Amino acid sequence: MDSIDDTALSLRFKYGVHTILLFVDPMQPFSEISTTLLAVIRERFPRGLTISHATPHSTPLPPPDADVRIAFALPANATDLSQGWKDLDVANDDNPLQKGVKDNSVLAFVIVPEDEDRGEVEFVVDIPDLDEGYDEEEEDDSLTFVETLWPVSRSDLGVRPLAFLTHTPFSLSLPLPHRSFFLVAPGDTIPMSRAPPMSLAVVLRWALRLLLPLAVAQTFYLYMFPVFIGCAFPLPSDAPLAPADAWPAFLATARQHVPLLPVPPRGAANTPAPFRLLAIGDPQLEGDTSIPNRKGPRLPHFKKLRDHLAFRKSHGSPLKRVRQFLHDYVDALFEDIPNELESLRKHIDLFGNDFYLAHIYRTVHWWTRPTHVTVLGDLVGSQWIKDDEFERRGSRFWNRVFRGAERVPDELMAYPAMDYELAAMLGDDSSPDAAAWSHRAINVVGNHDIGYAGDITKDRLARFERLFGKVNYELRFELPLDGNGTAAAAVNETSPESDNLPPELRIVVLNDMNLDTPVQDLELQDATYKFINDVIQTSTAVEYRGHFTIVLTHIPLFKPQGVCVDSPFFSFHDGDRGVKEQNLLSGDASRGFLEGIFGMSGDPKADAAGRGRPGVILNGHDHEGCDTYHYIRQSAPEADRFWDIKRWPEALADGNATIGAEGVPGIREITVRSVMGDFGGNTGLLSAWFDRDSWSWRFEYDTCALGTQHFWWAVHIVDLLVVVLVVAYVVVLALDHEGASPAATSKHAAPKPTSSDGVVKAAASVLTPVRPSGHEPTPPRPVEIRHTSS
Repeated sequence: MDSIDDTALSLRFKYGVHTILLFVDPMQPFSEISTTLLAVIRERFPRGLTISHATPHSTPLPPPDADVRIAFALPANATDLSQGWKDLDVANDDNPLQKGVKDNSVLAFVIVPEDEDRGEVEFVVDIPDLDEGYDEEEEDDSLTFVETLWPVSRSDLGVRPLAFLTHTPFSLSLPLPHRSFFLVAPGDTIPMSRAPPMSLAVVLRWALRLLLPLAVAQTFYLYMFPVFIGCAFPLPSDAPLAPADAWPAFLATARQHVPLLPVPPRGAANTPAPFRLLAIGDPQLEGDTSIPNRKGPRLPHFKKLRDHLAFRKSHGSPLKRVRQFLHDYVDALFEDIPNELESLRKHIDLFGNDFYLAHIYRTVHWWTRPTHVTVLGDLVGSQWIKDDEFERRGSRFWNRVFRGAERVPDELMAYPAMDYELAAMLGDDSSPDAAAWSHRAINVVGNHDIGYAGDITKDRLARFERLFGKVNYELRFELPLDGNGTAAAAVNETSPESDNLPPELRIVVLNDMNLDTPVQDLELQDATYKFINDVIQTSTAVEYRGHFTIVLTHIPLFKPQGVCVDSPFFSFHDGDRGVKEQNLLSGDASRGFLEGIFGMSGDPKADAAGRGRPGVILNGHDHEGCDTYHYIRQSAPEADRFWDIKRWPEALADGNATIGAEGVPGIREITVRSVMGDFGGNTGLLSAWFDRDSWSWRFEYDTCALGTQHFWWAVHIVDLLVVVLVVAYVVVLALDHEGASPAATSKHAAPKPTSSDGVVKAAASVLTPVRPSGHEPTPPRPVEIRHTSS
């Protein structure tokens, strides 16, 4: 066998106190193994083999021309060699494989005359106790790991582990290129490295092997989560009540990033909607009001302790001083320290929460490519904060959470008028206007921004408008059509009788915080109602088609208990000072939306049969989110006509009996689930497109949720840990490299015999030379590697 491979057997041959290890081919005859073993013994130990540690007697070797053979035996119990040996009874042409000899087997051997009866062979193996053969001062070196043994180039050698049976076993990694044996004489020295069971570099390497794949996988998922969960704006569909097909929408979104993607086939059906609104609900950026040590003096009890120790406070007696000191000491331990720790945790939480929200906005915006963005109120977490804190949270909103977004310019936030300017044209995503609007945040005011009706003041309203934009305004966008489409519009002089208008989308941003009474500031409430009335008066007549109204507000419309998570609830400040809290608008205020802004009616004799203007309402406030349909049945008796509400899936299940039914005006209201981590990091995706066949707008809504903030934290904690481990691993390797001695790393430097620390003399149980009585022991010889080939 020219080289050692995986089929080679590592066998240990024992006689007396000696152990010889050879690599053999499992198919090699025992006659060849005997020849090799005998040659090694004659060369290495010409004076004979030592029988026992207890006596100096040895077994002399037979003359070279003697007719001898080697008998072999296997242990009766492989785990306890002291229980004796069983003769292997091998013929010259037998091999280890035939005799069932396995890798790492221990075999006893004895040199006997060729004609000796096999039954008379006695196998002599000395099995010393663990405490035998070691001086007291050497006991600490009984178990070590060999670090450098051979003056051989590692690049030229394979690596195979060898185990040696000595007084105390030790592990060794030994490079051997050919079938080889290892011989050590007593007194010979083996350089040892007193290493721990597992070095720091190994621990770090295994930790990285475990954590690095996990970190890479979860980080890739986190930063590509819209791709993995299939987030996409719904595609235009001809079927108004059919559920949106998510797969074509996802492929169409992917093709916006990879234009050469072969699927889906290009065509109008797979073209993204011209209006795509990314809706974000209730980020509620918290700040100093949520940090315990910002609500009062820091460490008050520690300061009292300082005053006691400095005798800055007088006490009636020393006993009272001690009692008060102990009281403040306990308060400091159980109040001041927990408050400081909780404050630190909250600082970290606020910092991480900003980046969690920023990650959601940035990643969803990048993948879905909206044309417009809206934040549906509660931009900050409290209306009671001071102006400087409001400014800080506003800075975090623009510079951290919605970094890259910008406030809608004041000149574009228009007040309703009959003669108006368009904010932009829809349909061309490559235009400069489209690029600008895709990064403008249409902000809606919420109760945590300015308060409810009993809390709103001009100052709170002014600071919100300064940082985030007006609270009441409208935006109008037009969708240009080709010649055939424009010919059907009313603006075409050749068809003055047409009731079709150029496709236009109207966004109404409305502050509904002060629609219900009582209010603190009547002037601000009057301004809100005037704005609503002007929206109604500047709307197109309900008979015309082609316009679509999207109302963006904060507090949802009235719903009976059980429809959504939030039920109707009002509370008021003492002394009739206004609304303190409310979950939903009142029924009267809600009817103002439905019958005023959208012009719907329960009277079938009203204009356009009371069907009103098409549109949709988007809001926030209810953090759990809700999707409902408001409708009124004109066929009911007049006394029983009322606005009813169903969950959108339930209304869809009714089919044409509710949605779009004749004599059942209705409109959809979508309460967008909060983007906060406790609610899954949700965002809403609203698509709107124009259907030329019905000359009306259609829309569809979907959601995209990352998951709770705990997942975001876990990913970045693991990533940080991996970075620390990588740095530590590199430093440890560098230090180990600098600390390595030249002799230990040299390819050709032979190990020097020594008895200092870090060097262990070979145990007497390994192969030794003959020591006749009264003869000086042979000087220590260096460790040898012998290479033989069959």
